[in-house]
Amino acid sequence: MTEANIDELNDDLLGEVDYDAPEPGSFPPRIQPGIYDFKFELEDEPFGQTSWEKDGKTFYEVRHKATITVTKEDGSREDITLRFIRANFFYNDAMKKAGMNSSAGDLLRSLGIVIKGGISRSVLEQSLREADGRSHGRASFGWRVKFDGTKTVVSTAPRKKKGEVAWPKDNQGNFLPMATDPKSGQKAYGRENLLRYLLPISPVGASDDANNNGMGQGAASDPFGQAQ
Repeated sequence: MTEANIDELNDDLLGEVDYDAPEPGSFPPRIQPGIYDFKFELEDEPFGQTSWEKDGKTFYEVRHKATITVTKEDGSREDITLRFIRANFFYNDAMKKAGMNSSAGDLLRSLGIVIKGGISRSVLEQSLREADGRSHGRASFGWRVKFDGTKTVVSTAPRKKKGEVAWPKDNQGNFLPMATDPKSGQKAYGRENLLRYLLPISPVGASDDANNNGMGQGAASDPFGQAQ
């Protein structure tokens, strides 16, 4: 890159360039990292397959939206819809020993959907279609960005075993607006990322204020339950 000293040029000053600015067209995340209640809605093509990178096995996948109600600085409320969230039925022995469910199983629990015994595709899809636009869940959300040049991943909840880097914080312990690639110095905003589904905590009929953690999320309304 050619550098020029404006003071040495006999010309008008046209402006300045911020070379540390994020890539054009990028924008900051619309929610802060934290726990939020969300309204569940299926995507236009909600069901499909995903593959596991290590061995190429495929697993059934659910694709959905999550609409979160946040409170802005002026006190008004705004609905923010996060799209293309994926939950699947990947499950291995390590997860079983740890008492974990697949992400799709945790989605069902978060939505209050109970399916007894084995889960068939037809019963699952019927239950989720009935929950579409009616059911509310609860989840932990964070930020994540992958820098294409170095393949570095920076996250507010880094997976250290996969080499992910922790999102930078300020002196007060708050996450900075942008992440920095430690290898290239490039800066970028992150994307909202659903980290894990959580069980609902609001009883039936709870008010919005009863489940507000101060970060602007709406409380869960009556969870939809589908017993099979």
